[in-house]
Amino acid sequence: MNQRVLSGIEVNDDTLALDLIAKVCEESGSNRHFLAEFHTAEHMRSEFFFPTIANREKRAMYEPDDTALARARAFVAEVRSVVPEHRINADVRKKILDMFPEIVR
Repeated sequence: MNQRVLSGIEVNDDTLALDLIAKVCEESGSNRHFLAEFHTAEHMRSEFFFPTIANREKRAMYEPDDTALARARAFVAEVRSVVPEHRINADVRKKILDMFPEIVR
């Protein structure tokens, strides 16, 4: 999801749909709105977020280990089990830690 957020919002003639906005505004007396438009539905399909931790099923369908809390706990356990790698060169890291001893090692 973060990668999707970081990629930004695509703005072009198609995504802006100015012609559709004008059309819906002109016909506003007929109680039309953008959510009912095919164009909106098509773009929502490519922008919609499907959560991996939250369970979107009916609660009656939940298994005991399939709740959002259980999934979140499993995710945290998985993240904690991975040893983080240092992305900074070892020499540079040592210099930084020597310069700033208050950094918790």
